[in-house]
This record gives sequence, structure tokens and C-alpha cells, in this order.
Amino acid sequence: LADKINSGLSKLFTAKEDVGTMKIELQQKNVDLEEAQKMSEKLLKEISASTAVAEKEKARVAVIVEGVVAKANEIDAKKIEAEEDLKLAQPAMDEALEALNSIDQKSISQLKTMKNPPDLVKRIFDTVLLLRQLPMTKIVWKMKDKVGMVIDGSENYKVGMVI
Repeated sequence: LADKINSGLSKLFTAKEDVGTMKIELQQKNVDLEEAQKMSEKLLKEISASTAVAEKEKARVAVIVEGVVAKANEIDAKKIEAEEDLKLAQPAMDEALEALNSIDQKSISQLKTMKNPPDLVKRIFDTVLLLRQLPMTKIVWKMKDKVGMVIDGSENYKVGMVI
């Protein structure tokens, strides 16, 4: 029985020493935990600040994106409108080019002999220059006898426009 009591007391003393060691380790762990909590709080503040900045930047970018999308939609609408206008104008352009290509050399030769062709003929030559994408001279507006008139852009009409 004495052995059992001595063994039990020995275990109690060992347990007491282990508890003392554990208390010291617990105190050290509490110190480490406090440091980790302080670092976590600091990191949390930094993350919160970064998140706030990121949210502001996100909002600013969203406004820019919204403006860009609106402008892109506006451009698309204008593009569709321009394509529709082109579809409507294309037959007239094709007809004008066909009529232009029907002008023969004899007609041009006859017009070249005119020293001062009528204004209507000059405007037709201007149109031919435009359709052929040939250079025109500067067009000037002048008053003559209280009537406004265009002074030629078709000075180049003597250049071979048919060929």
C-alpha cells in the first residue's frame, strides 16, 4: 500500500511540475498570440484601406467604362445610319458612274473646243472630276452684275477625263 501511495504522490508531483511547465508555455503562447493579434489587426487595417482605395478606383473605372460603352453604342448607331444612307445612295452613285463611263471621246473633244463653256457644263466637269477623284482647282465665289457665280473648279476639264 505504501508503494501505491508513493507512486501516486510521485505522479502528483510530476503532474504538478508538468502543470508548471505548461503554465510557462501557455504564458509564452499568450505573448505570441497577442503579437499575432496585433499583426492581424494591422494587416486588417491595411487590407481595409486597400479595399477602400480599390472600391473607389473600381467606381471610377465603372464610370469610364459606362461612358465608353455609351460612346460605342452611339458610334454603332451612327455607323448603322451611315451604312443605311450608303445603301440608299449607292444606286445613284452606280448610275452616275455608268453615265460617266458612257461619255465618249468625241463628246469630250467637242467640249474641249469650247473656249468658255456654259456654267452647267462646267459643273458637270466638276462632278466628273469628283467622281474620277481627280484634283480640282480652288473654287471661288464672285459677284458679277449683282449676281453671285462660281468661278471654276473645272479648269482641269481639258485634261483627259474619259481615258
